[in-house]
Amino acid sequence: MMNITSKGLKSTNNFFSVVALPMNSPPNADRIERAAFGFMASTVLFSAIEFRLFTELPKGPLQIEEIERRLGLHPRSARDFLDALVALGMLAREEGTYSNTRDTDFYLD
Repeated sequence: MMNITSKGLKSTNNFFSVVALPMNSPPNADRIERAAFGFMASTVLFSAIEFRLFTELPKGPLQIEEIERRLGLHPRSARDFLDALVALGMLAREEGTYSNTRDTDFYLD
């Protein structure tokens, strides 16, 4: 059973219902932010899968320029894209090279 009354939700037997919040509680954007960041994270992950990034990296760690060349990524956005995957724990970066994590190597290659 989950009880999240401070957020306005209450779960009983996997059914959710809205619970009235006190009138003096400030608005809270936690749910909105979780949904937005979850969407962004999944978009980055699915883009990497579509580019076949995780399939390319088991051959060995690669420098960003080689990843750009092999996958056809634009140099202007490649570093941000790869670093977003590092921040999400989907890639490892060491001394300028990128590689799969143990999990992505196992599940996404």
